[in-house]
Amino acid sequence: MKKSFLAILGSALLFAACINDEESLQNIRDRDITSIEQYMQETPIAGVKTEKDGGTGIVMIWHNEVENGRSPQQGDSVYVNYTGRFLDGRVFDTSVDSVAQEHGITRQAPFVPWGYVFGFGQVIEGFDFAVFNMKVGETVTTLIPSIYAYGAGGSRDGSIQPHTPLRFDIELVSIPDAPEEEI
Repeated sequence: MKKSFLAILGSALLFAACINDEESLQNIRDRDITSIEQYMQETPIAGVKTEKDGGTGIVMIWHNEVENGRSPQQGDSVYVNYTGRFLDGRVFDTSVDSVAQEHGITRQAPFVPWGYVFGFGQVIEGFDFAVFNMKVGETVTTLIPSIYAYGAGGSRDGSIQPHTPLRFDIELVSIPDAPEEEI
């Protein structure tokens, strides 16, 4: 009887922990969205178009729009210029040499448009989401809730803490393996 009671108690605690984790994730998402909304009020970002994805809470602000550009498809190689920032304005990574110099960022690789294979989890979900919604030649600022950034674990190197919403300024430079579009 004592063992079955402990088993039931253990199961109940495990079940309660799952509920609390789900509530916690919802609370974190709500907190991130509130932080992003506050950031947008305190740091207005001029753009030609702004969209907020209701399902994710990701906000995209286009600085220019390209009418006939190509958007990436899964498996395309894409090249982007980007700058990653915390919502307090600190830059944590960039592919742009002038931004790196201004913020004291150094690394072994050159500061040039960075390439990756789109749609295969090589970047955080929010970054891929933004690039998916862009056309070659467009530049956007995207604000990403932590669930779609580095989540509960933070970055592997520890430079981005868990549950940290992020800002990325992204320019979709090219999709070199894309077929030429007919005019």
